[in-house]
Amino acid sequence: MEDGAGCRYLSRFWAIIAMVFFWMYPGLAAIAEHTAANQNTALFSASAADDTVAIRRALANGERVNDRDPEQRTALMMAARHGATAATEYLLERGADPNAVDKQGRSAMIHAARHGRSDVIELLFAAGADAQLKDSGGRVALHWAAASGDANTVILLGEAGGSVDPRDSQGATPLLLAVAEGQVVTVDLLLARAADRQARLNNGFGAMSLASWTGSAAVTRRLLEAGASPDDATRAGVTALMTAVDREHGGVVETLLAADADMNLQNANGRTALMYAVGGSPAIFDRLLDAGAELDTRSRMGLTALMLASARGDARAAERLISAGAALDIADLHGVTALMAAAQNGNAGIVALLLAAGANSTLQDSRGRSATDWAMASGHNEIAAEIEGGA
Repeated sequence: MEDGAGCRYLSRFWAIIAMVFFWMYPGLAAIAEHTAANQNTALFSASAADDTVAIRRALANGERVNDRDPEQRTALMMAARHGATAATEYLLERGADPNAVDKQGRSAMIHAARHGRSDVIELLFAAGADAQLKDSGGRVALHWAAASGDANTVILLGEAGGSVDPRDSQGATPLLLAVAEGQVVTVDLLLARAADRQARLNNGFGAMSLASWTGSAAVTRRLLEAGASPDDATRAGVTALMTAVDREHGGVVETLLAADADMNLQNANGRTALMYAVGGSPAIFDRLLDAGAELDTRSRMGLTALMLASARGDARAAERLISAGAALDIADLHGVTALMAAAQNGNAGIVALLLAAGANSTLQDSRGRSATDWAMASGHNEIAAEIEGGA
């Protein structure tokens, strides 16, 4: 069979298959026809532009009020998203489905909530829209309103009833999303409606941890005023203070310390806030040290803040710790001291600080290696010579 004939044969074959398929399932033919045609129709454009005259013309020309685009959005969703109140009202009067959802499970109500369109939400409620419909991520309209920070939308949805603490697929409540986005106004509104300030994401992060992560001192204060614990921690024992220190959010650190957060708590690995500060913000490190952070707390591996500073090359932190009286010769579970850690990592300045402060250079680790051995094994011969000269 010649190529041309073969192509014609295959074309006819698939055409016949399609005809049989759509004959058996006639509804699919209509859906396919209108979905393919509506990627950028006059109806959708007019709805987004709030042009009721153009909407009337599009409907008169054969477009249908509940037609879908390839993302399964309707003209009503486009109007809701753009805050087109006249278009929304007109479409609803013409029979637009207020509870239709797109490919992501988002209804017109959710589209309006995402963009803070409170006027549209009022119209949707009047038409019987369901504010409790969940999208594919398990979020209802209140989730999106809280995250967007629009007070009027949050108030409207809150007054409509339903739980103030619905959870999405990640365990997030509207309050947790508002906290994560730093939305102070919506945090206040949700707390006023008794939102659960103890709610946690599936990964264990609570509101305080999220506020510390994002760095909102204002949200942190609101949560504390509502009774949240300044020592709230994740399942791994990472406190809000540790998170704020690690993220270098000085304002949150100050807020938590003012609320008497315990700076000496340890996470599951035994690390303290001071250990998190090593290698980070000098101002935060100084603030913790000046506030009385314990100097020689040991992690599960036996590490101290001074050991971490020595290994990481944070000479400033090492100097401050030494000046504050940190123990020089504590060893970790493998017998490695701060001097050995500094020598291994080639941190000559810290080696000099430790030797000048009286660190014992003759100590050996669990395998019999001294600080000199560590320096030489790592190719830091000058440091090895300095250690030997100071011994």
